[in-house]
This record gives sequence, structure tokens and C-alpha cells, in this order.
Amino acid sequence: MGSSKDSHYLRFWTVYFERTSELHPSWIEGRNPLPRSFITQRSGIPGTNISVCFGRGGKLRHELYIDSTDAIENDSLFEDFRSRRQAMEAAYGSQLDFQQLPTKRGCRIASHTTGDVMREDHWNEYIRWFPDAGVRLRLALSEAGFPGR
Repeated sequence: MGSSKDSHYLRFWTVYFERTSELHPSWIEGRNPLPRSFITQRSGIPGTNISVCFGRGGKLRHELYIDSTDAIENDSLFEDFRSRRQAMEAAYGSQLDFQQLPTKRGCRIASHTTGDVMREDHWNEYIRWFPDAGVRLRLALSEAGFPGR
């Protein structure tokens, strides 16, 4: 393993997997934690997945990542989500960040809070925030009429 940060990621995701698998076993099913800044989970919506990550600049991010491998299809799906933004945000309980990501093939719909994997004293807080955001995102997708969560 490389850096101290890699070691922190591996240890954090190990704890996250243990705790999350108790309440949401299908989110973790058959997975092993890796020493990286993110994990992906199935969304049930073709061309998308749910990512849980430590983003740049001291941010935690929970997102629906849209990447069907076809940029045009991604844009179309993104617009479908965006057309249901009001229903999604009402079910989510707060504003979501709809990001087209013009320099990338994919797009995302995300929620953010502050956090840094190196701050072990805050891990319990992060381990509560990520699943809460996951439950609310899945509810938002369901309430907006997207099948498969």
C-alpha cells in the first residue's frame, strides 16, 4: 500500500462496510474495501451507480453518477433527472447539486458536506452521514419515478 492516506481510506471503508452492511447489506454485498477515496454501489438504474467519496478540498460527496459509456445518452438521462429535480429535492429533503461535468463523459447529482479521511475523530460522523444521504437519495429517485433502487 502506498501512502498514509491510502491506509486511512482502507481502514475507513473497512469500518464503513462493517456498519453499513448491518442496515443496508445490499449496498455492500460481496465487496471488499480498497485503499482509495471512493466506493461505488449499484443504483438499480441502468447507466448509473451511486458513489460515496472523499472529494477534493475537504468534502464528502454522495452522488448518483451517470455514465452509460455514451456521452449523448448520459446527457439525455441527466436531463431526465433534471426535469424531475423538484420532486427529487422534495423527497431528499434539501437541495441537490446537479453537475453536467462538461469536461467529462459522465454527469452527477450530488450532496456534499465537509470531511477529511485523515480526521479519524470524525469518522463516526461520516459513517452516519453517508448512509443517511444514501437512504435519502434512493428515496428521491423512487419518488421521482425512477425504477430499480
